[in-house]
Amino acid sequence: MTKIKHNDLSCKKNTVAHVYYVPASVQYTTDRELFVLETILGHRTYPFLSRFKIHGVVGVKSCENFPAETLRYTGAFARLLNKNEQFAFLCNTSNQHLDYKSHGIVCAYRALDACAISGEYIPFMTLDGIYGEHEISRKNHRDLEADVYLAGELPNLDGVVSVCCFAPSMEMSVCGSIINLGQGLASKKGKIHQRTTSCPQVNVKKCYACRRCVRECPSHAIAIVDGHVAIDSRKCIKCGKCVEIAYYGGITYDWNATPEHYYESVARHAKGVLSVLAHKVVCVNIIMSGNGNGSSFSGAMVSLDPVAVDCATLDFCENHQLLPLESVQCGRGQVNAAHSAGVGNIKYKIQTVAY
Repeated sequence: MTKIKHNDLSCKKNTVAHVYYVPASVQYTTDRELFVLETILGHRTYPFLSRFKIHGVVGVKSCENFPAETLRYTGAFARLLNKNEQFAFLCNTSNQHLDYKSHGIVCAYRALDACAISGEYIPFMTLDGIYGEHEISRKNHRDLEADVYLAGELPNLDGVVSVCCFAPSMEMSVCGSIINLGQGLASKKGKIHQRTTSCPQVNVKKCYACRRCVRECPSHAIAIVDGHVAIDSRKCIKCGKCVEIAYYGGITYDWNATPEHYYESVARHAKGVLSVLAHKVVCVNIIMSGNGNGSSFSGAMVSLDPVAVDCATLDFCENHQLLPLESVQCGRGQVNAAHSAGVGNIKYKIQTVAY
């Protein structure tokens, strides 16, 4: 093969991004799929592993919607990175915003158990700490925009390989590379800001005025009023601390964000991730037929540009009717928001790679 020279990722208008398509074949076995993907990432012709320095620490980020489906691919990429004298580990962030029990240790045990089942033994790290509160924001990182809160260990990585299972979730949304980076590498506060535009809501009937949230609120936004707590929306920073410590569901989230708000917020966070990592990101979208549960490999898209790779994957899935129309429309909304935010390029050129 002739070596192809590629420029670094650029968000300038009219720039065409390179996307590499790995087609499925009836002759492929699971090992064959992994071999082809490993070959693409590792071959000197392609500008992927060269993004990461020798002896660099590289995180492998599994899919937000279907982590189990992408586990065998994340294991293969971790092995490949280790062979290339780079230190790879499975990385994720806490799910504390959804369930106060889903902190970093719980996530780590789940990941390690899944790795053991698949025969892969990969180091695991929760990048935003045990409770999802270890973060970087605009206050201490000049390249990030307002309302962007990312995992605190992100600046210590030398790069990230994002691995997504491109299949619809129960909410008809698809987790592409943009969401895997923007939502998947956000801190707990970042995830909350993506999903809601208001401060937590007090359930008066369930609030017993125990004052735990009053004492623990970092912004002093909570006070006792008429026998129950009240939250001052002007002071609330939407950190979620009060929701975690409130007894009996006395304080809950109102997940009221519109799709437009969610798309834009995720796009800002994805842009922040690329800025912190100096664009040392490789995006792999695994295309699955069916609903992502026991479904088969239908191809893969690989690129340095998260917008281009998601756009190419959506086009492929729409043309081959692999996703419902609602899922494609959701994906288009996220791609357009990310393109408008300067995350990547919507124009792409596909090169088919098969062995």
